[in-house]
Parts: sequence; structure tokens; C-alpha cells
Amino acid sequence: MTLFNKPIDYEAFLHVVDDTWEIVPLPIFAMAIMPNHWHFVVRPEDDSQVSEFFKRLSSTHSMRWHAHYETTGSGHLYQIVSRFDG
Repeated sequence: MTLFNKPIDYEAFLHVVDDTWEIVPLPIFAMAIMPNHWHFVVRPEDDSQVSEFFKRLSSTHSMRWHAHYETTGSGHLYQIVSRFDG
């Protein structure tokens, strides 16, 4: 699924990153944002920082994305995909 359809979508995501970082100041060394996903290189200072940061980031982005595109209640924006090789 495409998360970022236009330049303002990228800007909105960066605002969510900034807002999240203000609450959970996880050291971020690099990030890459592509149309359908993103990657971060981080160095947590404690055991809870990574999960707290990315849970807050993904849930806030998801809520704002659905509100902007008026798709609230229509399903998940982020889904975990597992693959097990036999």
C-alpha cells in the first residue's frame, strides 16, 4: 500500500517524527522514507525506547493519515507480515 502519495504526505510524516521525538527522544542516525514504507537507523539509550518510539510514531501517523484521507475505521495502515522459511 502506498503511504505517501504526494509531497505533503512526506511532510506530515516528518511532523509526526518530530512530535514523537519530542516525547521519546530516541537517537536517530538516519532514515529513509519511500512511497510504501520507511527505515530508521537508531541507537536506543534504554530497552523501552525503540518500542515506545515506533509504537507512538506508527499509531499517530496511522490516525492522522486516516483522518486526512477520510478512511477512519476502514482498516490497518501498517500491518506486520511474517514469513517463516521451512
